[in-house]
Amino acid sequence: MPNQIDTLSRTPDSCLRVLVVGADPLAAAVLRLGHEIVRSQDSELRPFDLAFVDLSTGAELVAKLKSSRSPLIAVVEAMTAEKIDSARAVGFDDVIPRDFTHADLVAKLAIWSPLEKVSSRFVLDPASIGELEKLQLEDGSGLVPTLIRLFIASRKEIDLLREAFSAGDLDTARALAHDLKSACANLGLVRMKCVCHKIELSETADDMRVAVALLPMQFELAKIHLERAKLASLPKSA
Repeated sequence: MPNQIDTLSRTPDSCLRVLVVGADPLAAAVLRLGHEIVRSQDSELRPFDLAFVDLSTGAELVAKLKSSRSPLIAVVEAMTAEKIDSARAVGFDDVIPRDFTHADLVAKLAIWSPLEKVSSRFVLDPASIGELEKLQLEDGSGLVPTLIRLFIASRKEIDLLREAFSAGDLDTARALAHDLKSACANLGLVRMKCVCHKIELSETADDMRVAVALLPMQFELAKIHLERAKLASLPKSA
């Protein structure tokens, strides 16, 4: 039996226009889910909701696609820290391995969909937010805006964590991951919480490497979904 996201991905009112560059098997899989494929040669003429683009694609095309302001997902040979950092450096918003699974593809389409009813399931737990919105601080202000401000401020902890990891200080990286995990748990940010938990539990640098590389992307994704939930006006990324 298909799950809720599978069902929504096939309904006419949630059909996405997906640009695919250099990843034909992925295009075929997107079509099987009932979405429309936009080829790279007509990307200027027809808008697209999100794009899957091979990481080896030239920087000029990536920059042109980025100007559309639609999410760009890099298709990489393997989910290594080097590939993730390379994708982020040229402006990609997310990554997917070339040997993607059905679950990988459904999740990427769901979290980057511009349609609010399907976009947040793997990122933000609405039940957690719903409970928090009932709570207030002693001065009568809402708890959720305060938690969001604290979460946004935690961006510097990601930089500190990555610096500690690069220096080989895994204990500090784990401690910072624990703090970030708590901030994510407070807001129901399930996807980023899982990445932080992976870092916290990793025994070696090799175990930790990919999760550390994913953290900046996961932070930006969390901000997008907090904005979509209309919980606060969040600062834009530099």
